Amino acid sequence: VFDLMPTDSYEHWEHQAGRAANVPGAIDGYIESLRSAKQGGKVAARRQVGIVIEQAERYAADDGFFAKLAAGATLEGAPLPSELQDKLDAGTRQAREAYAALATFLRDELLPAAPAKDAVGRERYALSSRSFLG
Repeated sequence: VFDLMPTDSYEHWEHQAGRAANVPGAIDGYIESLRSAKQGGKVAARRQVGIVIEQAERYAADDGFFAKLAAGATLEGAPLPSELQDKLDAGTRQAREAYAALATFLRDELLPAAPAKDAVGRERYALSSRSFLG
């Protein structure tokens, strides 16, 4: 959603900062859903969990998406006002920390419970995906 949000005004950047600050709550909810599924015996395959770990680590990185979002923020070609930059920095820091926590959860709790074998193969997936994707 961050890529699609406008960045043309002070208010737009406030929304970016606010949404970034909301990422931890979304990640917490996602982790809780994954824990619940795990308790019900439903865990994605190791390969899939590993890919999401890599993605989460990239979002959490010092040069990841959220770090770049904050570092590259401008308003009409000029740096953001300091109070707005501070809000954006705080929100993106919280988002990065949330993704780091997700990577840790996936590595420490979910990966050990993940089956080695994928649930379905490429051929079955291709057939089944038609009903979901049209």
